Amino acid sequence: MSAKRVCIFVYFGLLVVSGIWKTFFPISIFPMPGQDSVTVSIDEGIDSRAEIRFLDTKREIPDSRPSIVLLHGSPMASSTFDTLVPHLSNRYRLIVPDLPGFGRSQRSVSDYSIAAHGRYLEKLLEELQVTECHLVGYSMGGGVAIELCESRPDLVKSLTLVSSIGLQEYELLGDYTLNHALHAAQLFGFWALDWVVPHFGYYDGVLLNYRYARNFYDTDQRPLREAMLGWKKPVLIVHGDQDGLVPYDAALAHRLVMPQARLTTYEDAGHLAIYRQPERFGKELSRFVDDVENGEAADRDDLALVDESAAGGMRRSGVFMATLLGISTFVSEDLACIGGGLLVTKGTIPLHVAIIGCLLGIFVGDFFIYLLGRVLGRPGLELPVIRRLMNQDRVDGIARWLDEKGLAWIVSTRFIPGSRVPTYFVAGVVKANAFRF
Repeated sequence: MSAKRVCIFVYFGLLVVSGIWKTFFPISIFPMPGQDSVTVSIDEGIDSRAEIRFLDTKREIPDSRPSIVLLHGSPMASSTFDTLVPHLSNRYRLIVPDLPGFGRSQRSVSDYSIAAHGRYLEKLLEELQVTECHLVGYSMGGGVAIELCESRPDLVKSLTLVSSIGLQEYELLGDYTLNHALHAAQLFGFWALDWVVPHFGYYDGVLLNYRYARNFYDTDQRPLREAMLGWKKPVLIVHGDQDGLVPYDAALAHRLVMPQARLTTYEDAGHLAIYRQPERFGKELSRFVDDVENGEAADRDDLALVDESAAGGMRRSGVFMATLLGISTFVSEDLACIGGGLLVTKGTIPLHVAIIGCLLGIFVGDFFIYLLGRVLGRPGLELPVIRRLMNQDRVDGIARWLDEKGLAWIVSTRFIPGSRVPTYFVAGVVKANAFRF
């Protein structure tokens, strides 16, 4: 038996054993010190029971103290707030859950969306006999907080959004359908990684995994707009002005649709602002919660309503959106170009931003294929992926066409399906003039 066949046999053997092992002998998930657990169900019609692990400081705090619920983002867990808890635990009852699918809570659930997490959170608070609380949502956890504000406004006294998602227009490409397609591609990639790499269940413990991808794929942010417009109670928005995951423009837009909100900007800070400045955030959150408790924080009824349509006039950073569109071309050039056009027609970005982003993304992607061929050279033609795309006769033909027709052939590959990648790779292999290419 050849070495190649032995490797294939060993690989598939490990894959089968890994699948059986992680199915029947899952790795045990033990609670963190201080965590309690409760099992709740959100729908009687389906198997929606989930064990939720959480920290509750009620034992150290009198019942008369205000309750604050801290909600982590994706793919993080309750440990997000480890540096913040010491700055709040002596004054408030803190409830810090691992949302289902994350951290130490049950990993496998039927629905990982923020809407489902909002229902799980509602059931958890009912189990803990919480009648009023202040919600703090970080990143994706902000969406969970908004969902609970919509479904159970009687439970929530105030809402704090920290580097938080919200309006759909400010998430990735700004359009649900386009974002959903990107999340589907991401989900497939993590699913494939989960099942084509023998890992015996250990991959389940890393942050970026199938459950993280499901969280984004299952989530629909479009309903959050109406929930935010309808929220009348006090709001605190905390955001870094250099946030590369949820742009600062999102925080500005969220303040427009919730005009009663206080906006605190962390200058020269990104998505991890509160990790790096927990003491500062602890003081600001305490001041806000105390103002709410004392009736000194503004709600919507205290303010003149701001025309919500002004939020539509907000513009994302041109550089950020152009970069995002450029990266999207690596997944699908057609999808990125169509998406850019839709964003322009909706007024989310200017036309020149869409053109520059797509053009640069396509150029970088094409030139990378050329450089890859140039670096790998002739041995690169023996790679399994390349060999499936072209045989030796096709390589010789492409090289001849490049030599004879040059620019005309390069341009024509834009209109001949299946010809672009082989042509650009071979152009690199035969070391065609880079400037002319």
